Amino acid sequence: MAESPLQKGLIWTGSDDGLVHVTRDGGVTWTDVTPDGLPEGLLNAVDPSPHDPARAYIAFSLYKFDDFTPYAFKTEDYGESWTPIADGFPAEHWVRVVREDPVRPGLLYAGTEAGVYVSFDDGGSWQPLQLDLPLTPVTDLQIQKQRNDLVASTSGWGFWVLDDLSVLQQADAAKGQGAHLFQNRDAYRAVGLGGGGGNGNTGENPPNGAILDFFLEEVSEGEITLEILTSTGAPIRTFSNQPDQGAGEESLTVRAGMNRMVWNLRYPEVYRVPGLYSFGSLQGRRVVPGPYTARLTVDGEEHTAEIRVLKDPRVETTLATYEGQEALLREIVRETEDLHRSVVRLADVRDQVNAVLQRAREMEGADEVRDLGAALVDSLTTVEDSLVQRKTYDGQTVLNAPSRINFQYIYMMGAVEGSDDGVNEGAREVFEDLNARWHPLRERLEILLDQGVATFNEAVQKAGIPPVGKRRDSGS
Repeated sequence: MAESPLQKGLIWTGSDDGLVHVTRDGGVTWTDVTPDGLPEGLLNAVDPSPHDPARAYIAFSLYKFDDFTPYAFKTEDYGESWTPIADGFPAEHWVRVVREDPVRPGLLYAGTEAGVYVSFDDGGSWQPLQLDLPLTPVTDLQIQKQRNDLVASTSGWGFWVLDDLSVLQQADAAKGQGAHLFQNRDAYRAVGLGGGGGNGNTGENPPNGAILDFFLEEVSEGEITLEILTSTGAPIRTFSNQPDQGAGEESLTVRAGMNRMVWNLRYPEVYRVPGLYSFGSLQGRRVVPGPYTARLTVDGEEHTAEIRVLKDPRVETTLATYEGQEALLREIVRETEDLHRSVVRLADVRDQVNAVLQRAREMEGADEVRDLGAALVDSLTTVEDSLVQRKTYDGQTVLNAPSRINFQYIYMMGAVEGSDDGVNEGAREVFEDLNARWHPLRERLEILLDQGVATFNEAVQKAGIPPVGKRRDSGS
């Protein structure tokens, strides 16, 4: 028994002896609308259309009579006439249920004795929708509307969920297109979502983040990019099949046909000192809940889709609180990256000075070079030792050496970013304290890289040795 979602009192029934009845007055009167010539059998499911009150679908079976032929029908006139819609099902894949998609009219899903099928033409033809679903009888199908999922009950393999029907619902838009970016469901900024499961006894959770599906008819030699933009058009992340890492682009794997990328709702990773162990995460901060845009560019042609990032419904955090957290995190990231780039520049200059000292070790008349160089190396190392800890290389050795300023920035970044309750005053005070320790060291380093290197280079040039370049590219 099923009531129409569009018309109150319009109720359909199917019986275990093959009869179909309908009432349009809430059960006061009933009309037998069994398809002509339908033998005695099992009317397993009736599905009223979510788009047209006159339309309904039935699944009929004769397997109890050793007839495994698939039978399914639809009506568009309240059961006055019925049309068979079983073409395309393999023999003996008898049908248990047919459901119409609540978003796209004529998109049908069928559960059969041997898996799930889909029809894009209102039952005119069917094709398997099996994916990784085991070959098993599917006893019922339901569309979970809030998350737009297809849920299947099976005989012997438990419950299965096909996450997000957006691609199937929008498949027509990709026909005849060289490229198409699909509009996918909303994403939630919440701790603990996604991943995990799939151990054979439990289900595998969908990925955590915004799922971006796109279709490519072919992959040419040109660049293909997928960008994440703020509501004002400012870039957050750029992924490319030909990434320019110097410009901050990240790798994007593409192929002809369907493609999927999951944006983890984060900014790019925080710049790190190459080879330096970091006790703590340098992953990018999470974005503030709100609207964002995905932009796919193929051969110069742009395709866009909206990304709606929703807050965790379990918390009462306001947008203003999220924005306050974002403002502090942005400052922490800026200071941390500035510190790391300074360390890279420092190490580069020190390496050059050490190379000069190596050359000047046996040279006559190079005493001033050796003295100034050794003093400069010592000063640079002293500053570096206040900024980063070079003696740690894993989670155990971090216990054996004192932490430095960069570790404390990283720890604070994780503590602030990992909460959905906003920022307290203690965090802001700690940030100001860290800045008060880091900024004088930055000034000291600038003096060493400017005046210290210049004084050293004067002595080097007098000795006829190539001078030190005080700054090389550090990835900024």
